[in-house]
Amino acid sequence: MADPLLPITLGIGASLIKVLLQANGYVTEANSVEVVKEGCGILSWWMNRGDDARDQLAKQIAEILAKKTHDMYEVYRGKGIDEEQLGGVVTEVKILFDKVVENDELLLLAVNDPDSFSEVLQDDIRQRRKNIESRLEPYFDKLVKAAVDEYVELAPWSPKFQIEALKDLINKADEILKNTVKGLENDKITHEKLDDVMEDMDALPKRVAAEIVSKVSVQEPVIFGVRPDVAAFYIERGERVRLCDLVIEGQQPRIVLVGMRGCGKSQLASDLAQWCEKQKWSLVAWINAVSREAVKNDLVELAQRLPFDRSDEPTQDQLINRCLDYFKSANATDRLIVFDNVEDINDLTGLVPRGDGLRVVATTTNEYGWKNQSWDLIKIGVFSREDSIKCLLRITDSKDREAADAVAQRLGDLPLAIAQAGATACAEDFTLDEYLTCLDDYSSRAGRGNNEIIRPIDGDSYTDGAFDALFMAVDVALEKLGGDKREAARRQLGGLALLAQSGVPTRWIAPLPDDNRRALTRLVKMSVVQQSVDKNVTMLHRLQAQVLRKNWGKGKTATREEAFDAAVEILGRTKYEQLPSNDGDARRREVSDLIAQLSAIAVQDYSRSLFESEQVRGYLNRAFKYGHDLGIEYKTVELSAAVEVIEDVLGPDHPDTLNTRSNLAGAYRSVGRFDEAIELFERVLAEQERVLGPDHPDTLTVRNNLADAYHSAGRFDEAIELFERVLVGCERVLGPDHPDTLGTRSNLAFAYHSAGRFDEAIELFERVLVGCERVLGPDHPDTLIVRNNLAGAYHFAGRFDEAIELFERVLAEQERVLSTDHPDTLNTRSNLAVAYRSVGRFDEAIELFERVLADQERVLSPDHPKTLTTRSNLAFAYHSAGRFDEAIELFERVLADQERVLSPDHPKTLTTRSNLAFAYHSAGRFDEAIELFERVLADQVLVLSPDHPDTLATRNDLAVAYRSVGRFDEAIELFERVLAEQERVLSPDHPDTLNTRNNLAVAYRFVGRFGEAIELLGRVLADRVRVLGPDHPDTLRTRSSLASAYYSAGHFDEAINAWEELLPDCRRLLGAEHPLTKRVEKNLEAAKREMNPPDAPSPETGED
Repeated sequence: MADPLLPITLGIGASLIKVLLQANGYVTEANSVEVVKEGCGILSWWMNRGDDARDQLAKQIAEILAKKTHDMYEVYRGKGIDEEQLGGVVTEVKILFDKVVENDELLLLAVNDPDSFSEVLQDDIRQRRKNIESRLEPYFDKLVKAAVDEYVELAPWSPKFQIEALKDLINKADEILKNTVKGLENDKITHEKLDDVMEDMDALPKRVAAEIVSKVSVQEPVIFGVRPDVAAFYIERGERVRLCDLVIEGQQPRIVLVGMRGCGKSQLASDLAQWCEKQKWSLVAWINAVSREAVKNDLVELAQRLPFDRSDEPTQDQLINRCLDYFKSANATDRLIVFDNVEDINDLTGLVPRGDGLRVVATTTNEYGWKNQSWDLIKIGVFSREDSIKCLLRITDSKDREAADAVAQRLGDLPLAIAQAGATACAEDFTLDEYLTCLDDYSSRAGRGNNEIIRPIDGDSYTDGAFDALFMAVDVALEKLGGDKREAARRQLGGLALLAQSGVPTRWIAPLPDDNRRALTRLVKMSVVQQSVDKNVTMLHRLQAQVLRKNWGKGKTATREEAFDAAVEILGRTKYEQLPSNDGDARRREVSDLIAQLSAIAVQDYSRSLFESEQVRGYLNRAFKYGHDLGIEYKTVELSAAVEVIEDVLGPDHPDTLNTRSNLAGAYRSVGRFDEAIELFERVLAEQERVLGPDHPDTLTVRNNLADAYHSAGRFDEAIELFERVLVGCERVLGPDHPDTLGTRSNLAFAYHSAGRFDEAIELFERVLVGCERVLGPDHPDTLIVRNNLAGAYHFAGRFDEAIELFERVLAEQERVLSTDHPDTLNTRSNLAVAYRSVGRFDEAIELFERVLADQERVLSPDHPKTLTTRSNLAFAYHSAGRFDEAIELFERVLADQERVLSPDHPKTLTTRSNLAFAYHSAGRFDEAIELFERVLADQVLVLSPDHPDTLATRNDLAVAYRSVGRFDEAIELFERVLAEQERVLSPDHPDTLNTRNNLAVAYRFVGRFGEAIELLGRVLADRVRVLGPDHPDTLRTRSSLASAYYSAGHFDEAINAWEELLPDCRRLLGAEHPLTKRVEKNLEAAKREMNPPDAPSPETGED
């Protein structure tokens, strides 16, 4: 159905075009500044295209105005005001703009300073408003603002206008321009040709031409994934021709290469990918497809490299879907994606991209099911005999075709075996005849039977000679090394055969000393192992690894036990703790690689027993800890399979099983998967109570963690009850002064604080502090942390002077005891800045936040979670100081960083998104605020739960935003719903509940329900005095809201008395410069003046 407001606003759109056209002519005649002349030249060219263009633009403007004013239009229609009356408002706005065309002075001001256009029109706006009924004035004001904003957006020198003009140029210009743009979009025109294009555009303004070049310039290709390098002696075989015909010529978008292991499928695909990279295809991606989870992980990483919007922090599945949608909608350019080593076609269900110009290649050993899903199947067999001979002669630099033929016959023409045979012959300086003799001798000594032939595909098999050649290549390589280098190579091969099939970081395989590096270099040269193109990953061909695993200890290879020891040793080479604390990228890479290895060996049948090693279980626990330190728990939850393996290996009652399960539950809690965390903690707790006993220290720890999970999920009553139980147990079992007892007491204090029980929280923090000072000493780092926590409790209770004094004391002590750069010191400095902000000392807060941020970026890293928190706090300080543009820009940056570092669904990411919406609201960008609040709310309901305190807080913020744009019915309905939920979930006296009740009362005042507003505010005030105290800032705000309600209801004397009593309290508690103090002072002065002169301004009775 068409929008009824659109025809009404169409007249304003036409009037606004008149202003733009007249401004164009006026500026041209006045010969104004050069940039304006250039912009107006564009406008002349565009507008002179005729009435159709102007009518279309008028319609676009009308649609924008209708959208911006639709909500208020519906409010008035709902109150029985007919369209004729609303149309009268529109007519007055139209007249306003028509008058601008006739006034040269107004036009000149509008042209030279479009951002001040609204101020230019003030006298005329006031004149037109006199013709409007008072009840319709808000609609008039909003419509004027929308039209003025659109003028500023479309002013001929504005960036938006130039972009719109460019779009029109691209769509409507002559054929040469069309071809130019199309060529640029397809990346077929080089930058040298752009000069010729510029000459063809002489008839157009130079500014437009430059903009076109900048907007559609060629982008760098995206190269993604760990692609194995193409072997030095790679042979172009017959199957390559068909593959190139299908892929390069675009005959088939989906091709699967099917064949036994070692037949060269991945080499064919890598050769194709290498060709595409050299041809500058816009995307070449290599996806590890050994499992569905591996495919999804790579697609998520690939999505981070693609140019589509991720500002709303999509989940992993949403990100994958957007990645797939991007490929569908992107311009038709040459692109290639390879899914390597697909075990099961079902792993690709719903994950294979489609799009114009996009080709997808898969490699697999399993041919079943592909044709039914429209894949073109290419069977990759062994080499043709001619290719085998050619490869052997090239590698060995021989001309003996007869000997090469005999070797190829012996190896069954298997490409992997051919390559390794040639490399072995070269290493030993054998002729091909000599190699064949050696192979025969080796086979006779091996004494194997056909039962060891590997059959990866029904009907396919490897010859004994191929099997022998692969094993002999390893044995010869080890023989050639000798000494320490041989031992290093044995361990490298053994470890690679057990660790992730996709490869292991080279820095772990070949660290210092040099023997490791020389050994690896030898293995690569002899084609025994492979490396990625960038050499950062080293891998063992899956068939070669299988051969090794079948022959542990034979020849010079490692025994099974030695191989397992080597794998454990390689996993232990993570250098997380040795890396600089501020090198966040390197630390995240190290931990991510460790998680990937542990996840892989957990699903590989032949390596699962590595978890029998206490050391490997220790690495698993480290991965959980490091992931927590870096805030990347969204990666540690991928270790769930490893946790299950430990249970299978050790049994459900083993302490390590219980410990790793508890770590996994902690990771679930950190990423906001509270239901899973609580369920797993409860399971671990029940088992520990049964196995270890209810009073075992480990049992107490898990019970404490479960209480913390309840706390994180907003189940405060359950958290407090369980913390109190844990505390009793700790005091009885460990003693009242044990560090764990003190820690539990501190956790209980935090829970009291979250439940709004501030006095109990402070009392308990003070008790914890006394205990720490007595047991640990006044300067112990943990004592200083508790003192910092107590200062925070003072702060949230509104006892700002005490909080600031204690924060400053703790900061001085930490700088003396720890250092100025210690993370605890930086944390306290940040808390002090928060306290400064709370009392309106914004300059000091901003200066201190900026200092902390610089220090944390240097000491911790720019992406450390604590650094991100400080950056968010700085954005809040900008916001509190009224620097909304800076706040929004910084919130947007924090949001992007948290999406990349923490994950789109991390609770902190959701909080930042809500904060950004709040900043939009404060800056008057109400539509954006509402849209973002609604998105955040939907995500929080899904990720946290409908009843989580953060979800309820966002619902309250959304209601405030509805109220700000005049959607009062929706606001009141939502406030009442949130209030009922908070009373049920949190308690009637929780600070959040009191805040919502206060907001509901203000909404009642906005719609003229003054009696209900006053009654409810009086109740809120009494509750806040009782719960928070008379000096808490929230109590002061409610007193201000009540005074405003008195004033709105016409109770002027009561309003003035309330403001007079409030003002000295604000000055005493918040300071003279605090925004609330200034607002109360201004309202009081205005109210007093209004009682006398008739033209005095009214007090600000908006939101408090």
